[in-house]
Amino acid sequence: MADKPRLSPATEALLLGVQSIRSRIPAWMRALVAAEGEATDQTPDYEKLRRLLEDPGSSAPREAARKLRSEGENTDESPDALVGEHAVLLEGALNEAGKRWQSAADAVVRSEAANVLSGVQSAVAALDAAMQHALFLTFANDVRKGKTGESRGIDAYCRGWGLSSDDIDALWWWLQQDPLEFDGEELPIALDTVNRCAYRKTTSGLCRVATAMTPLWGAAFAFGLIALLFEVLHLAGLTSWPGRWGWKMLVLFAFVAMGALVHVGARALNVNYDDPMKVYDAGGLLDWLSLRWIAMLKMYMPVTFVAASLWGAGSVPTSFQQLGTAILAGYSADSAVRTTLSTLQARAAGSRCGYSRS
Repeated sequence: MADKPRLSPATEALLLGVQSIRSRIPAWMRALVAAEGEATDQTPDYEKLRRLLEDPGSSAPREAARKLRSEGENTDESPDALVGEHAVLLEGALNEAGKRWQSAADAVVRSEAANVLSGVQSAVAALDAAMQHALFLTFANDVRKGKTGESRGIDAYCRGWGLSSDDIDALWWWLQQDPLEFDGEELPIALDTVNRCAYRKTTSGLCRVATAMTPLWGAAFAFGLIALLFEVLHLAGLTSWPGRWGWKMLVLFAFVAMGALVHVGARALNVNYDDPMKVYDAGGLLDWLSLRWIAMLKMYMPVTFVAASLWGAGSVPTSFQQLGTAILAGYSADSAVRTTLSTLQARAAGSRCGYSRS
């Protein structure tokens, strides 16, 4: 994307380092989990434990932490200044994992199974924390690099990395509470707390305004399609235009769209008369609209279908009663389209079933 924010070379290198660490943690975890299983045996095989916990195993997390710290050596900024405090927390968790891993390895030499188990379990907990911080940074970076309006769900993103549901819940809470900043600049990320996903926002002012104006230009485009359709039918001698048809068609389309908006709004806001005074935080209106521009275009598809059907059936607005009919038709426009498509599919299936060679 042309409006994608660029990061400094040091920050890019640091994030690549975090991604590398994330990919190595599962291998470290497998060695520790295998050692934990052996240490709980009534007669532990200390030679096997020694192989599982020997260097460079215990030094690997600490070496990764040192490398993470050295990524910013060519700049005056520390890792936390480049990508936030989770880089420091990741470094600390890796050092703690290495320390506990070494403690377990030392206990193997002394044949102290209880201390081996304690050290291994502490190292596993530290690596769990390291994975959380690494996923925090890579998730934010992957959303930043995505396309405008592209979403990533936190649950799907963390699947397969060994985190429990509680760990993922904590990570999602961090994303909502902690600053999402790289190079001291806020990342163009919007969080959907209902569906637990993040969206890539645009940083281009023109694109942001253009997508936010989708309700207007989408309506104009849909109205133009209807007018073009019936102009072609008029030229073919199949229909005729009533007097002042432009205004009448505009009123019909507006009231059908109004009914659809009432339906969408009622569902989106979860209207409930038992709790009518709930407070809603609309947030940034431009961002809210710009992230949903494709959804708004989809909304106009059934509106266009229903408005064209009403006009073709001769339901030209001449009374308030017909306008009420248009609103109700717009309210159920999505159901009308689904019913029509289902009927067409059923007829097509029936035609195929009835076909035979003779």
